Formats: sequence, structure tokens, C-alpha cells
Amino acid sequence: MGREYGKKRGTWGQIVADPLPDEATLADHYAQAYFQFGAERADADHDCYKSRYDEEETAWRRLAPQRLLHALSQALGAPLTQAGSLLEIGFGEGFLLDAAHAAGLDVLGLDFDQESVKRLHPHLLPFTRRGHPAALMEGLAGEGRTFGMIALLNVVEHVREPETLLGLTRRLLAPGGLIAVTVPNDFSPLQTELMDRGMIDEAFWFNPPEHLHYFDGASLRALAEGCGFRVRDLFADFPIDLFLLNPSSNYRRHSKEGAPVHRARMILEQVMVRQGMEAFLQVGRALAGCGLGRNLTVILSE
Repeated sequence: MGREYGKKRGTWGQIVADPLPDEATLADHYAQAYFQFGAERADADHDCYKSRYDEEETAWRRLAPQRLLHALSQALGAPLTQAGSLLEIGFGEGFLLDAAHAAGLDVLGLDFDQESVKRLHPHLLPFTRRGHPAALMEGLAGEGRTFGMIALLNVVEHVREPETLLGLTRRLLAPGGLIAVTVPNDFSPLQTELMDRGMIDEAFWFNPPEHLHYFDGASLRALAEGCGFRVRDLFADFPIDLFLLNPSSNYRRHSKEGAPVHRARMILEQVMVRQGMEAFLQVGRALAGCGLGRNLTVILSE
């Protein structure tokens, strides 16, 4: 899919798909390939979402939201409930909304589709709105709504103009509020090393029109600061790319290794979090400092 596109450097040092597809192309792509979880496909899997998870995977998928809420509480310098509310743009399967709701926050989620939440967290349906997130955000801004915390997890890389999205997000942020942004850590030092050593044959993460912007830690920080935010924290998740260094676990060359590698990641992160959420977060900060981690998260304030 990405072969139809070239690459260029963006304003903030990120890699950008060239040319950027227009809005009609993007709408068609997501209508055909992404938001297909209607009732007629309730048991179908998608590249990003599954129809169901076993107990171990469910527990693992709850770790990242718990770590994020821990980091947000630290940046807030107070219990989460002091923030009052959390808005998630692109709530997906609802794991963060569920964790925030359980922590006592008023929550609201915006997304194109509600089917994944309907399957996995049906109690959250009253706290979600379905539609184009940008249009829904404009509606909330028109209502004068603000939120103590706003999360955009794996959203910014999908839009043509990240600056416009962050500007709209800022309009919805309450005074003293915090924004969490997660993006894939693409064209990272590890990925470059893997390419140079011939351990992978292509930049498989480059997949427009799905992802249009490819950030690392430096360019993500530059984007945030260029939009007038202060970076309060930066951390990464587990660098699953490490398994590509070993020919026996290289899941790009041997697709059957994908499931065992994912299981190994889940076990390792469960071991780490047993040492405490703070220790788990510190590992993420250290990984980000080394340019590692499959995803990067920044916490921002004005």
C-alpha cells in the first residue's frame, strides 16, 4: 500500500507520506478497510482489533491504560479525580475509557465506530459518541465543553494536519489540564539498524494512507512544543522489534513466530508491572530515552 507514496521530512522533523492523500481518499480507505465491525461481522477479526481476547491478553491490554493514568496523576501532582474528566479521541476498544471510568473520572469517547466497545465494554456506550471525531470535537467546543484530561492514542499519525488536530484539542482543554498523545515510534534507531543489517527487507511500518506521519521522540516533542505545549513526560512501551534481532524469532521472516513473540511480550510486561506501576513507568521512560519502544507517549500541558 505504501509503495504508491514517497517520503519527505515534515515541519517537525517527522517522516511524511508524499503526496498526502486528500480527505476523500482517506474517507474511502477507512470506510472500506477499517470500520467494518457491524453486527454482521461481530465475530470477525481486524488487524487492530480482535473479536475477543483470552484472560491473559485482556489483562495485558489493561496495563497501558493503567500506566498512562499513573503518569497523568504524576503530572497533575494530585489524584486523578482532581482532573474531573477525560475525553478520549479515537477510543477504539475502550480500555482507557474503562480504566478512567473505574478511577472515578467523568469520561467521554469520540470515534467513527462503537462496535468494539459494544463487544468488550458495553457499559461504556452511554459515554461515547459516534461520528467523525473532528466534527464531534467542533461540536463540543461549540457547547463550551472542556475536559481536565484529553487522550489521543494512536490518532495523530492518521490525520493530514496534526497541528490542526492539536489546536482543536487545545480548545477543549480545561485550565491546568493535561493531554496525552501516543504515536508509533517509526523509523527508530532500532528499525534503522535492522534495515542496515538486512534483518528486515523493507520499512514495513510505512503504510499510507493508514499512517501519514511517522514520529520519533525528537519530532514528537518538536510537534508538541511547536503547537505551544510543554512536554511533561515521555515514555515508551515494550520494543517488540527487539525480537527481529534474533533470526529464530524474526516474525517478519517467519510469520508463525508472531504469536509466540507477542506472548513473550505480554509475559515480560506482566513481570515488570509486578514490581510496581512506578517501576514499569520508569522502564518506559528509559526506553524512550534510548529511542526504543514500539509506541511513544507524551504528556502535555499549556
